[in-house]
Amino acid sequence: MTPWVVTAVTLVVLLCVGAAAVLRGDTLSRVVGLQLASVLAPITAVVVAVAAQRTLFLEVALALAVLSLAGSLVYARSLERWL
Repeated sequence: MTPWVVTAVTLVVLLCVGAAAVLRGDTLSRVVGLQLASVLAPITAVVVAVAAQRTLFLEVALALAVLSLAGSLVYARSLERWL
């Protein structure tokens, strides 16, 4: 296993921690878990792109970074309306 693959696996495990916080936590924990996932997802895509030597995954990482910001804002706005 290359160091890139080990890094990618570690990031996926941390991404699962964020997903668990979103699924199980209270409102504040869900927002924090969503932010963690929105930061780790593009980083994981970049690491996988470098490990696989595929430039297509870099475009996926860019799209994830742009969409994660918008998704977090929409989620926070919907929480604000319900609370």
